[in-house]
Amino acid sequence: MRNLVFIMVALLATFNMFGQTVESSKLFDNISVGVRGGATALTNPVKNGYQDWEHSIEGTAGLDITKMITPVFGAGIEGQVGFNNGSKFGNFQGRNVLNYVNVIANSKFNLNNLFAGYNGTCRPVELVAVAGIGWNHGFVYWNPGLKQGTAHTNDIMAHYAVEFNFNINDKWQVNLIPEYNFNLTPSRGFKHVNQPSFDHKNSWYGIQAGLTYKFKNSNGTHNFKLCPYKYTQEEYNSLMEEINSLRNREPEVEYVEIEKVVYKELPRKLYTISFDYNSTELDALGYDILKEIPAGSVLEIEGEASTPGSKEYNDGISLERAKVLAEAAKKLGHTIKSIKGLGATGRQIVNIIVE
Repeated sequence: MRNLVFIMVALLATFNMFGQTVESSKLFDNISVGVRGGATALTNPVKNGYQDWEHSIEGTAGLDITKMITPVFGAGIEGQVGFNNGSKFGNFQGRNVLNYVNVIANSKFNLNNLFAGYNGTCRPVELVAVAGIGWNHGFVYWNPGLKQGTAHTNDIMAHYAVEFNFNINDKWQVNLIPEYNFNLTPSRGFKHVNQPSFDHKNSWYGIQAGLTYKFKNSNGTHNFKLCPYKYTQEEYNSLMEEINSLRNREPEVEYVEIEKVVYKELPRKLYTISFDYNSTELDALGYDILKEIPAGSVLEIEGEASTPGSKEYNDGISLERAKVLAEAAKKLGHTIKSIKGLGATGRQIVNIIVE
């Protein structure tokens, strides 16, 4: 049982990475229905009370419904019945028509799409690995000659198969399916064993042939559709109309008048001159303020910058503003004691401290 659980969990964990190459699968997309028929036989017929291998053979018929979640991984449910074929093959079942019926929940792994990639088209032949677990019901039968039989049984079974799917077109497939099954809780006569185990003595194998139909998906195909999505002509025309409408629209521009604030003389003989954003040019208004400083003064000049930009940029522009103002002050006859760049302070000014 642990082996089966491990395999199913591994399949669920690995299929997710393949879902990004195609359009997402809607709930009722990528569904197929198949009918099957074939024969099965016990692996160890004598151990299970049969005379020989031939007497354990019986005909089967089944129905399979599958939902492929990605091009690699899918899940499905399968029903199967075993019946007496009317010859010596299976005549140990006595007068009963049906021998057993089972229902299996399967996980499916498309090996072609896993190892060779998926290009959105049907391959001539697809190889699909199947693993599942289900319920098996055995019907009452009695053989008067051997004076033995089995009561109704309900067992847990494990199912493994390989599907060879031959694609006739994007809708129809012909299937050839070898399979192997375990009865995990086998019965002995009228007694039931409740200790699940993978025992080849309680197993059977068989082969099925079938025909499968793939239903049409919401995208108009019978298979997954590759990404990127291709627009239809109507969608393309609508998109171009919207683009042209945006191009022809008048620009919505809002003009905001910014008033330059100039701080003149402050206590401690401090003058402040503003600079335009991202500028180191001293304008006429700033030059007029500089001329108000008494001639022959000794000045300490400190440049500042606003916060946008890197530290290196703001350090540089604040120092450059201080240097520009110092050169202008020298031409007016002032003495420069120090020049500093204070970096990003949130203000675009230069302070002049008059000693």
